[in-house]
Amino acid sequence: MGERLGAAGEACGLGGRRGAKMSHRMLGAVNTAVDEFYARAGLVRHAGAMEFWEELAPRCGDSVASEVGEMLKRRARGRSAPGDVEVFCRDAERQRATIDAAAPHTHAWLGILAGIDDLHAAIDLGCGGGVASCFLAAMNPQARIIGVDVSPVAIATARDMAADLGLRNVEFVAADVDGFDAGREFDLVISSAVWAETLDWVHAERRWSALNELPHLLAPGAMHTPLAATASRHLVDDGVYLSLERCRDLAGLAAWVGAQQNVGLNFDTTISDMLTIDGVLTGPERLPLVAAHRNTLPTGAQDLVQWRLRVGDERFDQALMAEMVMASGSGTWELLTGTLFEASEDDDDFSAALLLLRRGDAAKLYFATTRGVREVLASSPDGGAEQFRPLYRRMRDHLGRRQSVVSHRAATNDDVQVVVPRAIVGRGAG
Repeated sequence: MGERLGAAGEACGLGGRRGAKMSHRMLGAVNTAVDEFYARAGLVRHAGAMEFWEELAPRCGDSVASEVGEMLKRRARGRSAPGDVEVFCRDAERQRATIDAAAPHTHAWLGILAGIDDLHAAIDLGCGGGVASCFLAAMNPQARIIGVDVSPVAIATARDMAADLGLRNVEFVAADVDGFDAGREFDLVISSAVWAETLDWVHAERRWSALNELPHLLAPGAMHTPLAATASRHLVDDGVYLSLERCRDLAGLAAWVGAQQNVGLNFDTTISDMLTIDGVLTGPERLPLVAAHRNTLPTGAQDLVQWRLRVGDERFDQALMAEMVMASGSGTWELLTGTLFEASEDDDDFSAALLLLRRGDAAKLYFATTRGVREVLASSPDGGAEQFRPLYRRMRDHLGRRQSVVSHRAATNDDVQVVVPRAIVGRGAG
């Protein structure tokens, strides 16, 4: 898929003799193919949020706007509901009008799939309204494509789309991905926004440090998910599994990679990438495009961190960079003073820590939350920690006055062991 798959769709083989391959299509040609499909299928892209909301009600009714808004609020809080997929693909017209808002990754996702050649058979797990399945079928008329989704409503919309496009090489099955067996193998398995959308804990799991969690999440047998198991079961030995997931931080990505590696599908750091998705309502976000197959070794914590830094973007990686700063160097950070806060906001309970730390002459004022915020507020390599006490007190008092704060207490050295990131030692998953 190329060294930076999301950057231009450059060439690199996927899989072996039967595996799908990425073509040498350049970015302009890929975008043209996707735009032509959007036009043919009647899928709408909006210039901005105002245009989206102004057009939605006349096309689909006032109730649809309310449903889309509620779904996006749940997603922002890391929560999902069983019927979320039907919010934007309950029927063909609704899917056309809402896809770039409710599923803003779709255009970029199709751009990746546009570069696939030599495809014999592919299965789309959690296909929703069938957009990716139909796109693969249109781009590869010689291939047989199957789309699977638990929602009969979404499957009906997918079948309508295939019929409208005159596609005869794609079929859709209403079934739960958990335990599904098509009775055959495929050289390409794909899924997008399925794993993280169906498991609330992916977002709701409260972690003080992504770095501290990596060895546990990547340990053999630690992570399990039916989606990875079903993907592995349907993949030929030299096939490739491509997934695009809403893993909000490095720990979420490690959980997903660990689940795949637990079923023998190993993360390929040479062809995976981070894609920047600019949602018409949600703004820019970064999603990991994970390429996994059996023809490489499992990825360990250090490998994953190095990959994430290599494909990183400063606009989105401030939390990770703060963790890397805290984990660098030798020795243990000592707590000078600190406060832990318990808070509740938007029906979401979380914790925050403000810690003044020292290590020899070095000092740092560190702030972290279980919502994924990590920030080095002040730092000195040799000036000592006392200079930051006034700033610490101002920050502590400011946070304590916030309406969302329910309680607070003095931090302890035990808290430091949990909150402050530690250096990852050695390679491998353990």
